[in-house]
Amino acid sequence: MQTFYSEIELDRPSIRTSSLSDVFESKWKDVVYKQGYKKPVQEFWKVAIDAVKAKYPDFKFVAEVYDESQGDTLIGLGFDYLYDKVGLYDKLSAGNVEDVKNYIQTRSAKLGFGTHFVENHDEARAASHFGSTYVADAAAFVSFTLPGMRFHFQGQWLGRKNKLEIHLRRSYDTAHDVDQPTIMDYDILLPILKDAVWHEGKWTYKDVQGTNDCWRLMAWTWETADQSVLVVVNYSDQMGSGKVRLDVNDGKIVFEDKMTGMKQEADGQDVRKNGLFVQMDKYWAGIYYYNK
Repeated sequence: MQTFYSEIELDRPSIRTSSLSDVFESKWKDVVYKQGYKKPVQEFWKVAIDAVKAKYPDFKFVAEVYDESQGDTLIGLGFDYLYDKVGLYDKLSAGNVEDVKNYIQTRSAKLGFGTHFVENHDEARAASHFGSTYVADAAAFVSFTLPGMRFHFQGQWLGRKNKLEIHLRRSYDTAHDVDQPTIMDYDILLPILKDAVWHEGKWTYKDVQGTNDCWRLMAWTWETADQSVLVVVNYSDQMGSGKVRLDVNDGKIVFEDKMTGMKQEADGQDVRKNGLFVQMDKYWAGIYYYNK
């Protein structure tokens, strides 16, 4: 290894992105082959994860990975979650609604392995990164109502804009670096996410149908035997509306939006056939609880 280190310029990203045998061999073969290197029969992570989980079955492994194909490999080796930076976070950062929806749909089977976030120690504060607190909160409505790990950072719930560097013990001017609307949004959202349906339910992506501005909306449901929830998010700068078809029974169905406390009634047959009408203000979400 001393020879290996002396012949290359090694840095943390180089090692981090070479933790799979195929990647390591491809990247460093010109150096390691001369030293008698042989590719391991088994991947290190498979052996390590199996050993740890045999003793601590509830232990969770999170992989920091930036390549989708490597991510799929790591899932196969036993990782519980993948750092979802180049996927959902980057799509939300770019702000293209269709790209966000396409990513969610194409990765729907593996969203549950994602570590979803809008802020962490490496990135700028969400309120700064997304350009405003209300866009940052809308990104949170998307990220934290999808399957997977809901990953939060200190100060995020307060709408802080000044980045807390990992080398510092405290952030600048914490008394004034707060945003009351963000506090209110998280005070509503976080208690909702404690319900069992968000952890034990079945998640399904839903199309929003209509004309003109329905493209602004994205929707999905969570369902258990006891609870049903429809999430609708407008991740754009203008109001959007459309209809979402739901598999509900006949008769009167009451939809309660937990974000506002408002209730609306709809005919079950009409909701099945034509869809529930929803209208959403810019960068806002509706979280509708209903009985099927």
